[in-house]
Amino acid sequence: MAEKPEMVLGLVSAQCVDVLLGVASSGASPEVLGCTKQLVLNGLNLAVIVGAIAVKVPQLLKILAAGNAKGLSELTPAIEIVGNSFNAAYFIHVGAPFKNWGEAVFLNLQCAVQLLLTWHYTSGLSLITRVPFVCLYLAFLAAVYSDAIPADVYPVISLSVAVLFTAARAPQIFLNFKQGHTGQLSLVTYTLNVLGNMARFATTFLQVGDPFLIGTVVAIMSTNVTLVLQILYYWDATNSILATESKKTK
Repeated sequence: MAEKPEMVLGLVSAQCVDVLLGVASSGASPEVLGCTKQLVLNGLNLAVIVGAIAVKVPQLLKILAAGNAKGLSELTPAIEIVGNSFNAAYFIHVGAPFKNWGEAVFLNLQCAVQLLLTWHYTSGLSLITRVPFVCLYLAFLAAVYSDAIPADVYPVISLSVAVLFTAARAPQIFLNFKQGHTGQLSLVTYTLNVLGNMARFATTFLQVGDPFLIGTVVAIMSTNVTLVLQILYYWDATNSILATESKKTK
């Protein structure tokens, strides 16, 4: 088995550093283009993971600042947690490095916080009925960690990710249409989601090439774009509703 090239900052091989530093004298060449592609794609991978660390922070802060979760669907973060976990499980199964799926870890932590905040600020909610969901999710993580899932199940898991993420956004999208506003949804968070999806599409297409994963990224991106458009379309109506809600609570 060939040794993996030594990487500088996880972005580019040591050999490519020499190639890129000497580009001024050597000019463009297939080797230079290959090294540039390596640098750009690994840079995008890093940007996606770093961005995922705080992509939902604007959404969480907006909920905390308002002291309510008005207009938010609890199903969205719950299903996102499952979808991110399925996505990571398939990437791990096919041997993809952490840089290709690491954002799922950070997204899940933030989704969990959003779900807890939604539960906290939703009156009359029975947390007991949510316990089975938590137990099933922990059981799935245990199965992945112990390698107890059969190999032929993973393609089904990958296909289900696109369905799950569409299903995750669908309750929020339909709720927005029904209520005529987008409540506490954060434009910053969903815009960052779209940018992250675009970067992940490029890296998945060019570095992994798995059609299941490419289709999943496209499905996720389409739902995020829909939510951004809804936030913009209902901007005035949302501000009016939230202003009225704020006056009621004072």
